[in-house]
Amino acid sequence: MRKARLFGFLAGGALAGAWAVKNKLEKLAPSVPVVDDDTVLLFQFDYSPYCVKVRHILEYKQIPFQTVEVTPLLHRAFSKRFSGQVKVPYIQHKGQIICDSSQIALYLETEFPEPALLPADPKLREEVLLLEDWLDESFVPALSRPVYVSSYLNPLPLIQNPNLSTGIAALDRFKPQIVPLMLRRNMRIQGLTPADLPKLEDRAQEVLDRAQKLVADKEYLVGESLSLADISLVAHLFNADKLPLLGQSETYRPLLKWRERRLAEIQPA
Repeated sequence: MRKARLFGFLAGGALAGAWAVKNKLEKLAPSVPVVDDDTVLLFQFDYSPYCVKVRHILEYKQIPFQTVEVTPLLHRAFSKRFSGQVKVPYIQHKGQIICDSSQIALYLETEFPEPALLPADPKLREEVLLLEDWLDESFVPALSRPVYVSSYLNPLPLIQNPNLSTGIAALDRFKPQIVPLMLRRNMRIQGLTPADLPKLEDRAQEVLDRAQKLVADKEYLVGESLSLADISLVAHLFNADKLPLLGQSETYRPLLKWRERRLAEIQPA
C-alpha cells in the first residue's frame, strides 16, 4: 500500500511537472522585430518547404524581408494569438496578416507585380495555378512523409543541422530532445509508422517521375519565363535530397540539375 501511495505521489508529481513545462513552453514567444511598411515579416519554420516557397518569392522579387523563426511544437499558442491560426508560413505587411503560402503568393504578386510570377495570358495563368496546387497538395505530402519516417529513424542530421532552430537561442541546446518529440508528434498526427517507409518511398518515386517528365527538354514548367509553378517545384525539392532514392541515385539528376538552374535564377549571385 505504501509503495502504491509513493508511486501515485511520484506519478502525480511527474504529471504536474510536465503540465508546468507545457504551460511554460506555450507562453514562449519569438522575438518580433519592428519593421517599416516596405519590409515583409515572414513567420516561418526554416525546414518547411512551404516557407521555402515564400522565401524564394521574396528573393526573386527582391522584396525586403525579415524572418521570425516559429517552431511548431513550441509556438502554437503564439501563432494562434498573432495570426489566428497555428500553421506557417504567414506574413505581416502594412499591418496585415496573410496566411497560407498560396494566398501569400497572390498577395505579393498584387503588391509587388514585377517581376511577374503569374502570366498575363489567362490560360497560362490557370495552368500555373493548377500546377502549384498539385505541387502543394500532392507532391509535397508524397515527399515529406518518407522524409519524416527516415528522420524519425535517424534524427541526427536534423539535430546537427545549423539552420534548424527553435527560434529561441537558449532552447537550441535542447534540440537533441526537441527534434525527436517533433518527429514523433508528426508521425502520430499523420498516422505513420516505420513499417510504412517502403510504400511511402514508392509513392515518392511516382511523383518524382512525374515532376522529371514535366521539366524534360524545357527550362520552365509553363511558358518562357519563371513562374510560381517553377518556384513551387524548386521549394518543394528543398528536402528531397534527404531521400535515399534521390541522394544515392542518378535517376533524378536531370531534375536536381533543373532545380539548380532555377535556384540560380531565383537567388542570383
